Parts: sequence; C-alpha cells; structure tokens
Amino acid sequence: MKIMNNNFDFVETLSPEVAALLNQADDYLNFQNDPHAAIIKTGCAVELIIKEIETRENISFRPGDASLQKRIWNLEGKIDLPEVIAEAMNFIRVKRNEANHEVKATEYDAKECLKKAHKILHWFVNRYTMRICPEYKPLQGIKIII
Repeated sequence: MKIMNNNFDFVETLSPEVAALLNQADDYLNFQNDPHAAIIKTGCAVELIIKEIETRENISFRPGDASLQKRIWNLEGKIDLPEVIAEAMNFIRVKRNEANHEVKATEYDAKECLKKAHKILHWFVNRYTMRICPEYKPLQGIKIII
C-alpha cells in the first residue's frame, strides 16, 4: 500500500493552516492543472506565515502600513530575515497579485511559488522550533510517494 506524503506536512505541527493551504496549492498544480488556484493558495499561506512571524516576534505595524509589501519590509528591519527569504516572500506576493488582478498565472510561476514557499517554511521551522529540518532540498514539483 502506498502512502501519500504531502510536500508541506513538515510544518503541520507548527502551523496546520499553512500546511493545509500549501498542500492544497500543490494539489491544484499537480493534479488539477490549475496554476491560478495554486498561486492564490500559496499567496494566502505566505500571508499567514508573515502574520505568524509578526505574532511570534511581537511585531506590530501601523494601519496605513498594512500592505503585505510593507509588512515584509517591516520584518526585514525588525528581525534577521535572510534576504533570500524576503525575496521569496515578495516573489509570491507579486505573483499572487498578478493572478488576482490580471488573471495571469502560468504553470512555471505556480511551481516557482511552491518552491519558494517550501524554502520559506524550511527557514520558518528552523527558526521557530527546537527541531532542525534536514538539509533543505528544493521541490521538484511532484508529489512524494513512499
């Protein structure tokens, strides 16, 4: 019997909502051929991650600074947010905006968003848990079957 392991289950104990959204995004891309939905779900998950970081770090923002871009900049100024993680967050933010407002979503962009979300979560788990994720290995855009 084969058991399906989802690519984002490793974050489930830390943030079940984020894991569920990203596993749905992975499913939309790989099994339903819907890159638009995959990008939207990935963007929602990254927004939740940012909120989680703000909560854990006790970071607040002024109501006028509530845009996701400003919140990412705020994180960069308040914590040791690696540049590669901030860039990944911004990439996903931009692609979600394009998918929302221009109805522009390609399979390539959806795969890149999922890969970048995986990298963000790897950093997130290593920063906020006592558990160390094994060495980061980028997703190849496929489901893992054991």
